[in-house]
Amino acid sequence: MFSNPTLYCSVVGALHATLTRPKISYAVNIVCQFMTKPLESHWIIMKHILRYLKGIIIPGLHFQPASLNCSLSLKAYGDVDWATNIDDRRSTLGAAIFWS
Repeated sequence: MFSNPTLYCSVVGALHATLTRPKISYAVNIVCQFMTKPLESHWIIMKHILRYLKGIIIPGLHFQPASLNCSLSLKAYGDVDWATNIDDRRSTLGAAIFWS
């Protein structure tokens, strides 16, 4: 078991603000599942996520208004994995939305 569960929960709570970053939302979701009894291995994964965030340059998703005379196109795609994860038997969902 991790020696400081309060620290673990605090960092997990701070990572919830990063869920607008699609590349790490799955990893953050996984570490959130172990908030009640975190292990040392979960803390190591948490540190990997924090190092990744420290090293990226792009600050997140940005939306800009379009001009009024521009036609917009919205396309969305999704993919679902129905409970094939042997660790937790949960489904995962991936989505991509393109607005042009």
